[in-house]
Amino acid sequence: MTLGSREDGWDRTKAERELQHILADVERGKWQPTEREVIEAPREIPTFHEFASEWFERQKVEGRRRGGGLTAAGVADLEWRLSVHLLPFFKSMRLDAITVEDVDRYRLGKVKAGKLNATSINKTLQVLSAVLESAYEYGHVSRNVSHGRRRRLPVYHATANGSRPGRAHRSTTRSRRGARHDCQAPARTTQGACRYACVRRAKDRRGVGAHMG
Repeated sequence: MTLGSREDGWDRTKAERELQHILADVERGKWQPTEREVIEAPREIPTFHEFASEWFERQKVEGRRRGGGLTAAGVADLEWRLSVHLLPFFKSMRLDAITVEDVDRYRLGKVKAGKLNATSINKTLQVLSAVLESAYEYGHVSRNVSHGRRRRLPVYHATANGSRPGRAHRSTTRSRRGARHDCQAPARTTQGACRYACVRRAKDRRGVGAHMG
């Protein structure tokens, strides 16, 4: 049993006196051993390569919505996103060392390289986010730095007439009298429906004018 060092003021006489006190407490049933504080070793945080490799193996077995594992095509696609794109950039980084700035630098590098379109770049970012979300659930990181729209590229899908979906388009046509008129209609409105809307608007305008007269 270690009671103390000479630097703490312990010598043989003091140690023997303390020992007698301890033996007396033992006889009376009062003595309890001193509990030592257990200091746990700091948890080792894996690198992105180590953790993503384990995550990839789980996805092959448990992936897809029903948890039945990925198809051969799904495995190939996921491996392509990881091995060809994510790992070359994040491979040696510890999970807790990856920052929002790192994610944005990765995205910018892909845009400058010009080999992938916005949709494909976003798909690699979705995988990055899935890996980091799993790391968050395991306690390796305090948050998922790849989560959110601001980490993604905007993607616009043009319709047949070149307009963006979900937005109204301004269609300029000619009426039977040759006068030009504007039609405010949804982007996917057919030509017949557009003409019908224009006629209705013209009638409404005439009705309003007659009422005011």
